[in-house]
Amino acid sequence: MINIELYNSYKLCQKLFLKHSKSYYLGAMLFNFEKFKHICAFYGLVRTADDIVDNSTELTKKKENLTAFCYEFFTLYDLYYINKIPINSKEWEKYNPIMRAVFHTITIIGLPRTLFERFFNSMKMDLEKHNYKTFTELEDYMDGSAAVIGEIMLYIMSHKCDYYDDDKFTVLKRYSRDLGIAFQLTNFIRDIKEDLIMIPPRIYIPKYFLDCYDINFDDYNKTKIIDAKFKDFMNCQFDLNKEIYNNAQFGINELHPEHRIAIQTSKNLYSEILLYIEKADYAVFGERIVVPFGDKLKIMYKTISTFHFLKMMINYITYTYFTIIHFSFNQFN
Repeated sequence: MINIELYNSYKLCQKLFLKHSKSYYLGAMLFNFEKFKHICAFYGLVRTADDIVDNSTELTKKKENLTAFCYEFFTLYDLYYINKIPINSKEWEKYNPIMRAVFHTITIIGLPRTLFERFFNSMKMDLEKHNYKTFTELEDYMDGSAAVIGEIMLYIMSHKCDYYDDDKFTVLKRYSRDLGIAFQLTNFIRDIKEDLIMIPPRIYIPKYFLDCYDINFDDYNKTKIIDAKFKDFMNCQFDLNKEIYNNAQFGINELHPEHRIAIQTSKNLYSEILLYIEKADYAVFGERIVVPFGDKLKIMYKTISTFHFLKMMINYITYTYFTIIHFSFNQFN
């Protein structure tokens, strides 16, 4: 019999995933439903924390909300592992509705507490540190905001899959971190304007690069004029981002064949944003640059076989609109 409360929690996470991350969502269609639902749960946690940090409320209130959410998460983590709150217990109703799915996934996959400590440390940094002097400083932040995302994806992929022995997992962890960082660097490049108008304003591109090219984001945001100097600066960021994508590719090539297709698709979809920024003549201070949905489908078709493309389309429909059917057969996995 289906656990409707658990289903509703996973469904909420899935809706957040579909609404806020269409590229990742498309890539996730190539996983089986068991892994897909765990990806949804983890995304629900990340998205909820991000929304607290990125919303328009004043800084003190953001800090209060994040502290409360962090306290709720770790209180639940300790309670759930010590007392094993039953997944159908009314106790869950006191907490954020995503938490039932999140902790079901954490338990099934066996995700260590330290992963989430690193994640929440970076979320706190977002409200305390608003710029970075060097890339090394930025890497400290990205350890919990991006690298840990790649690691958790590797945990999900390796669950119930003998292909990933301990040695392979250890090797692939480095590359999974690289891919998470590469994705976030693409975000930083595309979202320069959005981050600049945040409360408080954030500049993720290290000051070292800004000084090297004599770049002041406020000036470009006011004039919207993109000159040769700015393009040179952006190409420097592209080169760094592409180098990390290339490093991650070594790990993608070593994934289980079924997982490789999904991750390669996500990588191709997301890295394409850099090309679209270039096509838009680097106009990152105008409208947010996105890859149109039709173009995403073309990228996917070029990346995967016709069979997998059709599988992705079928899964998109069934995972999205007939979730309860899949869930009824996978709720305890």
